[in-house]
Amino acid sequence: MSSPSAADHGRPPAGGRDEESRQGTDEVRAATDPRSLLGLGTGSPLPETGRTAVPAQVAALAAADPGRAAVVCGEDRVGRGELDAWAGRIAARLASAGITAGDRIGILADRSTAMVAAALGAMRAGAAYVPVDPANPDERIAAVLADARVAAVLVTGDTAHRVASHAPRVLRVDGADVRDGGEVMPPAPAAPQDAAYLIYTSGSTGAPKGVVVEHQQLSASTLARREVYPGEPVFLLLSPLAFDSSVAGLWGTLTAGGLLVVAGPDEYRDPRALLGLVERHGVTHLLGVPSLYDALLAAAEQAGHPRLASLTTVVTAGEPLPEALVRRHFRSFGSGTALVNEYGPTEATVWSSYRRFEEPGPVDIGGPVPGVRLYVLDEAGRPVPRGTTG
Repeated sequence: MSSPSAADHGRPPAGGRDEESRQGTDEVRAATDPRSLLGLGTGSPLPETGRTAVPAQVAALAAADPGRAAVVCGEDRVGRGELDAWAGRIAARLASAGITAGDRIGILADRSTAMVAAALGAMRAGAAYVPVDPANPDERIAAVLADARVAAVLVTGDTAHRVASHAPRVLRVDGADVRDGGEVMPPAPAAPQDAAYLIYTSGSTGAPKGVVVEHQQLSASTLARREVYPGEPVFLLLSPLAFDSSVAGLWGTLTAGGLLVVAGPDEYRDPRALLGLVERHGVTHLLGVPSLYDALLAAAEQAGHPRLASLTTVVTAGEPLPEALVRRHFRSFGSGTALVNEYGPTEATVWSSYRRFEEPGPVDIGGPVPGVRLYVLDEAGRPVPRGTTG
């Protein structure tokens, strides 16, 4: 065996440079190979079970444990069985008024347990619910109901006068005659492609448009939510019904067997009132825009953090999440309460991606939710490599 010559000193072993070159080529090929890129954008598969229509899932849970609380707003607490029967009576009233499968039902409701029963009742009748925000001017409400071509409108309190002139039928759903008495209609069979709801965008980037979401999409979205957030949450609903993020709280909670805490009309924008709701009901999950969550943390810092001690998961969505708020969250809770940044357009059934923070760090929208494919494409519709603008 001879020692290496001066010319050989420092030279990589035979084939080393070629091997490095091949590895580099393989990495480039992997970064541009469509199959590899498609794999990067594919979320974990959804279970084959749990995909039945949402009203049927809620009815099954009600039959299993009718006395368990399902929704609370203020002093009004509704059990699973009571909510299911209430929705069934609303569905029966709609059917007797001539509403059939495929119709669209407007909902103009105050923040209440009746609002939840109305949305569930409309779907239970085989119709799609179309929520309109009572905070909107009458002109906007009329335009949405006309564009959606609703067959009836479900109302609460004194909201009926705002739709009486441009709705073919108006049914008040918070009266004792509907809540406590009358025929109960079982959930109408829902085909996967049947519409579940129709929500109108804000119109901030153009004219508002209605987005139709089918039962198969709603079922998949709520199933994905139960995969990402397992268990039976006590969920604080902050979003108005006419905002698509309400879908996450409503159906993600009720299909998981959790308790939905509806922040009332005088509470949902008041950080101090929200602190009281979290503490009173032992809220474990909430979803809100970052600006509202920042105000909630500020109120908690003044009042004492134990008032938020029950929270295990905070979800932000609807606005860019500031990195400073991520740091503030972990200063307040440490690692005991997860912070999740969700992203997704209305057309994608509330959410497409999520990023779970276990500690402070740079903010992004994370990766695809279960059952979702999430890609960045070039102008020709081809997946682009990581780090490339598309």
